[in-house]
Amino acid sequence: MATHSTCRSPFDDPDADLTLQSSDDINFRVYKVVLGKASSVFKSTFLPQGAEPPADPPQVVSLTETADTVEHILRLCYPVPRTPISSVEQLVATLEAMRKYEMTALHSHLEQDFKGLLDAGADPLRMYGIACLYRFDSVIDAAARLTLPDSLLLQPRDMPPEFAHLPAACVFSLMEYRRQCVDAAIATVNDTQWMAQGAHSKPMCYWQSGKPILGKSWAWIACREPGDLSSAMTAGTLELAVKSWYVWYTHDCIKALQEHPKGEVVARSSTLARAVDGAALCSRCAPAAWKDLVDYSQALGARIEEAISRIHLELPAPSN
Repeated sequence: MATHSTCRSPFDDPDADLTLQSSDDINFRVYKVVLGKASSVFKSTFLPQGAEPPADPPQVVSLTETADTVEHILRLCYPVPRTPISSVEQLVATLEAMRKYEMTALHSHLEQDFKGLLDAGADPLRMYGIACLYRFDSVIDAAARLTLPDSLLLQPRDMPPEFAHLPAACVFSLMEYRRQCVDAAIATVNDTQWMAQGAHSKPMCYWQSGKPILGKSWAWIACREPGDLSSAMTAGTLELAVKSWYVWYTHDCIKALQEHPKGEVVARSSTLARAVDGAALCSRCAPAAWKDLVDYSQALGARIEEAISRIHLELPAPSN
């Protein structure tokens, strides 16, 4: 016969009126009224209408959850310190127990555990599936956003187990979120008015006559070297001739953002390389091009991050 041991404090009160026994044979001595306040299942099971004399010894109820899971849900019920959940498997086990026992009022208490696991490097695709399955809407965006830096995260070798239970609409919502983030990032790159006249280190200056002072702008606008390839570009009310190497830079930004919709990619040396090489061929562009590209790419990256932060994933309404 298995020997049952009392769990560590604080679930060992001698005057408790109920003993919960975990699947791995650990006892938790608790109070029915506390459980009834947290769980409608416990309330209907242990707090029937009409007063009943307390059982002596207290009733013992066997649970299918492990001691770790039982302790996590009890610490959510009791006004005692709680250790954050440190593994995805334990998070899922605790969430499933909370759903089983209808502990809906305690749902929000696990938000920080979710975020802590994401910060610690948990697979964001799986965390997205868990958040969808248990309707943690407050962390769905955070998990979805962490899938953006690498498109391979959406092509896992093994399917996260929670995806077997997700509606297809949740998977589509994640794909649509990524598409919207890519579109927002590309639109930011293509915002020529901001490039020429935005709030950055080289907004367009004007003569008193109203004509732009091209020589004080970015190197790709300022250069007027005869014979150097340029492309026509409209920036608000301005008609500009910009150097082709800047156009190459925008093309390379868009290509990189389609794979990795994050602001940092537009400032990577691999994204800047073709434009830098092109600028080096022009004696007038070369001295200023590198610094201008670095300054511009950093400002552009920050603006892309701001644009992406305004995109929010929309889940379908939960089915009844």
